[in-house]
Amino acid sequence: MFYGKKVIITGGGSGMGQETALEFARQGAEVFIIGRSDYKLIQTSKIAHSEGLRISYQVCDVANKEQVADFFDRFENNPPQIVVNAAGVINVQKKDGAQDDETTMRVNYFGTFNVCEKAIPMMIRAKVEGIIINIASIAGINGSGKFLTYSASKGAVISYTKGLARMYGKNGIRVNAISPGVIVTPMSYVENPNFNDGMERRIQQHPLKRLGTARDVALAVMFLASDNSSFITGHNLVVDGGLTI
Repeated sequence: MFYGKKVIITGGGSGMGQETALEFARQGAEVFIIGRSDYKLIQTSKIAHSEGLRISYQVCDVANKEQVADFFDRFENNPPQIVVNAAGVINVQKKDGAQDDETTMRVNYFGTFNVCEKAIPMMIRAKVEGIIINIASIAGINGSGKFLTYSASKGAVISYTKGLARMYGKNGIRVNAISPGVIVTPMSYVENPNFNDGMERRIQQHPLKRLGTARDVALAVMFLASDNSSFITGHNLVVDGGLTI
């Protein structure tokens, strides 16, 4: 389905971004991943290589507009058809232990903004009917009393997604978001070092009686990136095992 498609995935070094990158590669896409950690990006590339696949990577901080611009320069004459903004942070702390609200907003919202600001004009110039998928969160819908700025940043991603869909639908560009619920990834333990405590209680809160996996999110991305969703744009797809109901 995605054979030969050029796909860029931010935050491709771990968790949902990594699994999404691998799934696209398995389906024949030409995959490029970016992130802040050279080590994590290399690990994703090694996993792909072990399956006989290839994933290209480049260190790039999506919160840094200049780095994003430098990365996208390589695609000026051959832009991606699909962009997935999966880079994100949640429990970022300053040296004094206080929440680093500025970094959270810069990565989660402005990182998404920086990537879309470069990718969409390229798609339009090349007359590519592109697809943008932004990873948000159910915290951006319901709010979180523990991580206020994280919730605000993901709410901004959802609103930004809808605005882009309105603005660029006339260019054939579809823009959607995915709001994962409780997904077991390395970030789960960054958010809560004692994540394993009370696991059964957490599971029982879900109608489907299990927690989500990175693959659950990756498969939702595959749907929104496919022709099966060709009449869907501006949508926020909740992938939470029924938690929010």
